[in-house]
Amino acid sequence: MPTFFEALNELMAEEVPLVAVTVVDTAGSVPQDRGAKMIVTAEGLRFGTVGGGKVETKAIGEAQKMLRGEIPGNTHFAQWNLAKDVGMTCEAW
Repeated sequence: MPTFFEALNELMAEEVPLVAVTVVDTAGSVPQDRGAKMIVTAEGLRFGTVGGGKVETKAIGEAQKMLRGEIPGNTHFAQWNLAKDVGMTCEAW
């Protein structure tokens, strides 16, 4: 399996438009730590993971909006409340 940077270099050499997604901070219990990375193209997830589930689905959607030009610029920071913004709920036992 290629590394993140090998996959990134291959896609860039093929001139495939892409967005590199990186977890820059976390709070509480999370499926991936800071530094987790994935590569998203117009077709969807191409490499890596930032945790799967609803968070990853939302991150893929944001990356695809960037690729379509719906989010301006080449850098975008997103901060989400997991209950309000992502639709996740956790039960305390």
